[in-house]
Amino acid sequence: MLPKEPTYPTKPRHSRPPQKTKEDYAKIIMRDYESTLNFIDCQKEKNRLYKEYDALVAEWNKYDESFKEYDTVFYPQWATSTETVQALQKQLQEVQSY
Repeated sequence: MLPKEPTYPTKPRHSRPPQKTKEDYAKIIMRDYESTLNFIDCQKEKNRLYKEYDALVAEWNKYDESFKEYDTVFYPQWATSTETVQALQKQLQEVQSY
């Protein structure tokens, strides 16, 4: 049977944490400071890697431009010269066969 009025527990379920001392606060502050330094080091490393990555991407873009130039300028020249060489080889074979 349920009571008419609800009853509430008089003790907290979890015990209170022990009181912090100055040394405990100093340890917490030092941990926060160390984690901040680690974060700063990670950010510096990340920035260094981004700069290195950007330099490599810029270098690759130069190669990419030269490949595009090869495809648009040099390859057609090479293809026509190859056709010319093949035509000359056929003519030489015809001449040699006489």
